[in-house]
Amino acid sequence: MILGTICPVRNELVPSNDCLACSVSGQESCSYDTIVLANILHNRRVEGLSITEILSEFPRKSLLESLVNYYVVPELGYYAVRGKWVHESLRRVYLSPSFNGVIREQRFVHPKIPTSGQVDIYYGQQRRLVDYKSASRMVEEPLPGHICQINAYAELLRANDLEVDEAFVTYLTFSQHCRFPVEVWERERTQDLLTTMYEFTNDCITQRIVPPRETCAGPDRWYICRYCQFRDICKEHPDWWEIEVGYEYKPKTT
Repeated sequence: MILGTICPVRNELVPSNDCLACSVSGQESCSYDTIVLANILHNRRVEGLSITEILSEFPRKSLLESLVNYYVVPELGYYAVRGKWVHESLRRVYLSPSFNGVIREQRFVHPKIPTSGQVDIYYGQQRRLVDYKSASRMVEEPLPGHICQINAYAELLRANDLEVDEAFVTYLTFSQHCRFPVEVWERERTQDLLTTMYEFTNDCITQRIVPPRETCAGPDRWYICRYCQFRDICKEHPDWWEIEVGYEYKPKTT
């Protein structure tokens, strides 16, 4: 749970309500707008286990977010809400009534595997699924974790009687966008992966155990550590780690 921010002006731990009150008052020369800070501080997790958590490329980070009470570095928290705003804009884009069967930003629950996920865009007539990813720089091909993720969304749709014949991952930077086709896997392959990762993630949360740093780190995952709130934790607890109830993470402020 997010407790507050590490103030970029005073370099202190500030509770959420105090941070927003300070921002509204304008007493400090903070470069973060109040609305931006409010979105960072109220970027809540979805109840239950989501596709993003169990199939992300960073299970350690997802588990820490669910188990630890912590203060946010606004610069790092901004990247998460920026992606959130991109997805929220999809709901507001006008589509002609001729686009029948289009589903936008809708959450689906799997009837057999206890997980859910929010589908970005699904074109019913074309049986086409599109997932959008905000990025700081353009990639040359879809990231492996994103391929797993969109196939998991395809499984959620098919489990709810909506067929998927083709899938695309679209990456958005400030100056570019690029759409990549992705192979739609056989359902058995995706179901096996979902079941395995759900059981692993659920066990970790239930037992309050975080997997080792290797589940995040890697040469093709530079962006995960760069934008992670828990980099200091990885230095202190690089291996398997059991967290006590109510653990509060106070990062170094100097």
